Amino acid sequence: MKIACLLGVSKYKSINELPPCKNDIALMNSVLEATDEYDQILCIDGNQESSKVKQQLVSFFKQYQGQKIDQALFYYTGHGDFDGKEFSYLLSDYDNFRKKANYNRKY
Repeated sequence: MKIACLLGVSKYKSINELPPCKNDIALMNSVLEATDEYDQILCIDGNQESSKVKQQLVSFFKQYQGQKIDQALFYYTGHGDFDGKEFSYLLSDYDNFRKKANYNRKY
């Protein structure tokens, strides 16, 4: 079984928008559909709250729990952030202030 998850974010609340990402994700979805190789393709418009995007991702992958997956493709188009140690995919409600607050939190 082959599955694919495509996530495209073109609008952001606190950083520059990336209008081409909307076309990018639509084109990638068309290409994968044309190959007819994937049993299921989830195409997420990431221009929504991150909690909703995360919920869609969890639901999508959870339905395959315990099944044999031969190939899982994840494709992302949008802003990213690399702090020297970790890479993060930035969703539409990304806020640099919140990120800094989380780094300073003591657990």
